[in-house]
Amino acid sequence: MSELKKNQKFSAEIIDLSASGNGIAKINGEAVFVPGTLPGEEIEGVVINCKSKFAIGKVQKITRESENRVAPKCKYFLKCGGCGLQHLNYKSQLEFKREQVERLLGGRVKVQDTFSAGEYFYRNKVAFPVSDAGEIGMYRTGTHTVVPLDDCVICKPFAKKLLAAGKEIIAGGAKIKHVLARELSGKILITLVTENEKNVDTKMAIKVLDNYFDDYQLNLNINTLGNNVILSDKFANIKGNGEIEHDALGVRVKVSNGSFFQVNEMVSEEIYRRVLQLIDNNSVAIDCYSGAGLLTAILSKRAKTCYGIEIVKSATADADKLKAENHIYNMKNINGDCKIELTKLATKLAKEKVNIVVDPPRKGLDKSVILTIASVKPVRVIYISCGPATLARDVAIFEENGYKLVSAQTFDMFPQTSHVETLAVLEPQSKTLPAKQKENAAKNKYFAFYDDVKIASDDEW
Repeated sequence: MSELKKNQKFSAEIIDLSASGNGIAKINGEAVFVPGTLPGEEIEGVVINCKSKFAIGKVQKITRESENRVAPKCKYFLKCGGCGLQHLNYKSQLEFKREQVERLLGGRVKVQDTFSAGEYFYRNKVAFPVSDAGEIGMYRTGTHTVVPLDDCVICKPFAKKLLAAGKEIIAGGAKIKHVLARELSGKILITLVTENEKNVDTKMAIKVLDNYFDDYQLNLNINTLGNNVILSDKFANIKGNGEIEHDALGVRVKVSNGSFFQVNEMVSEEIYRRVLQLIDNNSVAIDCYSGAGLLTAILSKRAKTCYGIEIVKSATADADKLKAENHIYNMKNINGDCKIELTKLATKLAKEKVNIVVDPPRKGLDKSVILTIASVKPVRVIYISCGPATLARDVAIFEENGYKLVSAQTFDMFPQTSHVETLAVLEPQSKTLPAKQKENAAKNKYFAFYDDVKIASDDEW
């Protein structure tokens, strides 16, 4: 148990940043995570939460500031839970993300500089919760308490108008749980989430929205689930057909507010562009975890044949629709478990030059999937990662099974937050690496805590 006590005051130097962007101090050998602080700063703080292996602190005074500190652009910084790095200058944010990945990969390769497409006004999708009292905004860090907002500087400019319109619609009597919107290709799709269609006077909502937006669509989502899931599968189109058409590297895709589509299309399309460049002409590409098929369709522009494997039936159906609408003839969508379907393809493609692309969720790849990928003997494994720690773990397993990491680059998909995307490339090696080269996050145990830290509850703030 920690020897630190709640409400204990302390003075300390911040020695590092955790991967979730919290300053790290050490007091009597114990790690204390302090949001809103930076390495090199000396602070006075108070302990607000004690865990078994670390504590969480709240800064009360910064007695020596970092030269990398800047004034946050957003007045809700550290209250709203949307982003946590606005106090760190942007150049340092990009280096922090690059260094974080290189550190977790144990120095296997020199991670290339973080690609960025801009530091603010990038999110093409927002989901603003509405409190029982009718306040619209974002949740306070670590809670379900709504912080009322009038703007969001990491969202595209439509968000400011959406917040204002949402307030008017709520003031007009609408009972809604969330206000969502997506803007792509200059078109906006707005979704009001409610428990009952009768809770929203749609004529009034359209009248309000007409004052703020020229080209928009509106639908309702009827959600009676009573849990933390924002959207149900029940939509009612009020204005428009509920879809936005968008061109992604020459593939026409229809996106709804219920679709998965990256919130920073400029960065995601740059990642896809670089993945496409890695695919050899006259080769076969297999896109694992292919979702609705966008990346599979993009890869089909270069590969002789491109297979997309996805376990969710509705996503595979969307991929088939995308294939048909774009008249793609060398794209084959497979609904099923990745390791099972890969095993089937291994025999079929035994004489082919195969590239395998994986874009798994944050938890990374199951070991059984890695073993199956290695058994297929691809000439290249292209790994798109949103979780640096699980990427490092999976790279170590690939190394045990005949593949080595040859390059890695970070991408700033979510500026002003601690999240980072990585494009890693693995190729066959002549022999497995020594076990000692599997070292990664264990070199810095405090840094490795980042995914487990719950900052504080509302009353602690």
